Amino acid sequence: MFEPPSDFTHDEHFMTFLSRLADRLILQPTTHPIDTEEREQKWIETPGGKIETWVCRSTAGDSCADPVQAVLIKFPGAGGRAERARAYPAHLWTDIETEVWTVNQRGFGGSAGEASLQNFAESCDAVMSAIKTEFPDRQIVLYGNSLGCISALYLAARHPVAGVFLRNPPPLSQMIATRPRYAWWSFGGSKLIAKQVPAALDSIANAKQCSSPVLFVCSEQDRVIPPKFQQMIIDSYGGEFRKFVIEKADHHHRIPEHQEAEYIGQVKWLGQKITSPSN
Repeated sequence: MFEPPSDFTHDEHFMTFLSRLADRLILQPTTHPIDTEEREQKWIETPGGKIETWVCRSTAGDSCADPVQAVLIKFPGAGGRAERARAYPAHLWTDIETEVWTVNQRGFGGSAGEASLQNFAESCDAVMSAIKTEFPDRQIVLYGNSLGCISALYLAARHPVAGVFLRNPPPLSQMIATRPRYAWWSFGGSKLIAKQVPAALDSIANAKQCSSPVLFVCSEQDRVIPPKFQQMIIDSYGGEFRKFVIEKADHHHRIPEHQEAEYIGQVKWLGQKITSPSN
């Protein structure tokens, strides 16, 4: 395979082009209005502009006035929006009063700035800082769906959290470098694009640094993030984990009825870990 001249990789304009190309290939930002039902909009101020979050409650007691015991931070997938997020899976933790914050990364929804992988780490840090300030003594749990898993793993590798929930996690740079759908450039462009994923978002490296209990939920026949790639992250994870496989499921398929009881049991296992004194 022909390799591009070495000076290409040191050309600032060329690398900027590759970074923007990576964002175009991976991210699917939208900004159109979405019905938010009962969710509350909250803004996080940063030097780069406001980050939009949408907040709801999973009520364990009799009233939403009950004190919050845990905060679940959710990161949607490549085309997801915080406005659509519900209290899932916290609604299954019936003994934990949970406030659920779902994040619109920059360029999504009302969040300021450009939709770019280069912005993810800064946004994640700002969200975590804001929530720790507002809830200094509460348990924090992280949730990632698909691309959102890279944000959850980034934070879990750097902060002590009570638990992590990951559905179909991608090792992004490894996928881009090796999957045929990305190998569109005959002289190795896919590998150059893979290098545009910030090192801080390397999910395999981050998984090795994690120690919090995690539930992996994986689609058995996922064509977007094939199981062999998801397994790379699972095999690297540094903490206690459980893996639940959705049988015969593609990327967006729901839990089949015959697996619901087992799935609920696994989610409740994570809930027990969240409330355990050892965490």
